[in-house]
Amino acid sequence: MSEAFFLATSGPRLHFRNGPDACSPSVLFERACPDLAASQREELLQTLELTLGGKRKRRLPHDFEPGEEVGLSWPAWTPAFAPTLDLSLLEPLSQGEGWRAFEQSAGLLSPFVLREGRLDGNGAGLCRSLYSEGSGIVVVAEDSASLEAWKTELASGALEVRCIACLPVLPWSQGQLCSPEEVGRSCAFQVVEAGEETSVVEFSMRGLSLLDLRQRLAAGGYPVIGDALLGGRLVAGGLQLALTNLRGVSVGGMLEGSLSDIAVESSPSVLGADAIIYPQGKAELEVSQATGAVLGKGHPWIIADERTGDVQRFRPGQALRLREVGSGRELGEALAGGGGRVAARVWCRPDQTDRGQNSPEARVAKALKCREELFASASPSQETSAFRLVHGEADGLPGFFVDRLGAVLRVLITSRAAEGFRERAIEALCRGMEKRLEQPMAVVQVLHLRDDFPGTHRRVEWLRGDFDDLGDLGEDAQEQGASRPGRFAVRERGLSYWVDLGFGEPDRSKPGVGLFTDQRENRERVCRIAAKKGGRWLNLFAHTGAFSVSLLSAGAEEVISVDLSASYLEWLEENLRLNEISLERHRSIRGDGRRVMKRLIEEFKFQGIVLDPPTAAAAGRRFWSVRSEGAALLANALRGLEPGGCVLLCRNDRGGERQLREWVQNVADETGIGLSQVLDAAPSLDYPRSKGFPESQPFAGVLLTKCE
Repeated sequence: MSEAFFLATSGPRLHFRNGPDACSPSVLFERACPDLAASQREELLQTLELTLGGKRKRRLPHDFEPGEEVGLSWPAWTPAFAPTLDLSLLEPLSQGEGWRAFEQSAGLLSPFVLREGRLDGNGAGLCRSLYSEGSGIVVVAEDSASLEAWKTELASGALEVRCIACLPVLPWSQGQLCSPEEVGRSCAFQVVEAGEETSVVEFSMRGLSLLDLRQRLAAGGYPVIGDALLGGRLVAGGLQLALTNLRGVSVGGMLEGSLSDIAVESSPSVLGADAIIYPQGKAELEVSQATGAVLGKGHPWIIADERTGDVQRFRPGQALRLREVGSGRELGEALAGGGGRVAARVWCRPDQTDRGQNSPEARVAKALKCREELFASASPSQETSAFRLVHGEADGLPGFFVDRLGAVLRVLITSRAAEGFRERAIEALCRGMEKRLEQPMAVVQVLHLRDDFPGTHRRVEWLRGDFDDLGDLGEDAQEQGASRPGRFAVRERGLSYWVDLGFGEPDRSKPGVGLFTDQRENRERVCRIAAKKGGRWLNLFAHTGAFSVSLLSAGAEEVISVDLSASYLEWLEENLRLNEISLERHRSIRGDGRRVMKRLIEEFKFQGIVLDPPTAAAAGRRFWSVRSEGAALLANALRGLEPGGCVLLCRNDRGGERQLREWVQNVADETGIGLSQVLDAAPSLDYPRSKGFPESQPFAGVLLTKCE
């Protein structure tokens, strides 16, 4: 159980953010300490130590700025400052042998001083012990043994505690704040009301106190609104957390007996989800001159440094004017990212003044127009229903990626900056796709966010529709014997591939679906060679085998697929069966691609080799990376080629085609193998590049040919 959050000799240490408006210290303190008399608050104001934005200040400002981070502490604390708990004025929420529980006031300077009182009206049972954690529950007991019995049973998980709280907007709809390793503890949550700026969330806990809950939420970046102890936004009304019951069954009246028989009923006093807690309108963010120089080269990320302003004072996704420290130069507009290393993401630059072209709807329309040729299938043999519709920053929609997968729009969110336009962009996409395909689209959202929020959360969920809206695809999957529920087939140039939306593990986010559509053009490049020359091909790091399927379909005589994952190889063979390709022309090998290739090139020569390795990986007890071992990998591939054979080589470590070409030539020179041709093998056109932003390019690729 959590200990009391301050010592009687030093007093509390409050840490919070001011609300949406400038606020004087006296008004702010009235909100923070509603239980204190005006004279007590005035005395506290005279004795406190103050920090603003983490920096110590000698005197109180005239006003605290909107969203400003405030720290207050008292080096000379006296019990006279603490609010008084008068049992005679309170109705108990629950009671047991030797103790009673009361709902605690929202006062932030609790625990209380207990005025001497009795547990009942007949003069017996003098209160000698009190437990208070600053939120929700106050327990008074006849003696310390009774109090310890209460705390022990609460900590053991024997008692279920339910509460409701108002938080900054949670991106996840439900989840669990405790890890599986925390035996005897659980804390399930579910958003019951979602507003633009706050979420009302229900919690059901065992083995945790309300203070434990508050600490976990604050550590994850989502302190309870009004939690002035742990960094919450200060609002009128104090801490926005209320106990709903202590068991999960709400009953009226008081019950006698052990805690396992106790239920508490109370009325939550939290704000609604429309609470205004952030500064409104377009705010301003200062960035360093170094950041300004990077932005000037086209990079769209504001990386937090010591000169970057306090981004967490703003709502994630809120529009911010960018201004360079020192020069005062305007750098355009950005969207707040909610904290973390990437503090904000550029929305428009100073020269982008056409407001109509800067709307989410206009940017979606432009992205769809750039993919027009992918919507038109000349024949069933060229039908393609899997491709990227929006490629994040490269399409002007930062942290927001959308793939068409048959009748599904898969929305991948990688930054909370997207909260500023997400709903409008999805609506525009649905309208645009329905117009082109003449059918409604289902929408799946995947939250791929890097955060410190504890536990597990629902990261994959339907926003519109469900599997029943995918027509006969579900039945087809059963008929084909797909081993993973929730998968369905999509088309690429007339071939079919299984994709997985991730509902088998909805609490994990995966950026991929089992088909790399960014390699679509490269599959076409090697297929043209296979159609002309046939031969034996090696697909190293095969994943789910899209290259293997397309090569065999195009005319390769045999394909050997190598991957360390047995489940990927199983998926690969399901893709072969889906396209009615004989397994006799295909061979799967599970193992470390580097070692397997060394063995294979002693036995075979290949007409073509596909090398698309991960940037880094663990193979057994060994860890390897392309940077350290890629040269040896390519050298062996060149040795394993027939004269006139080719290697498709891709690297996704942000080197770029020019650097990759130089690296390839160096490897070839060192091995003494001549190359007759080295061609660029760039990602598909639905993955556009963004100037000055190498992160927008999924990989750099080359197609090289060995001399005859």
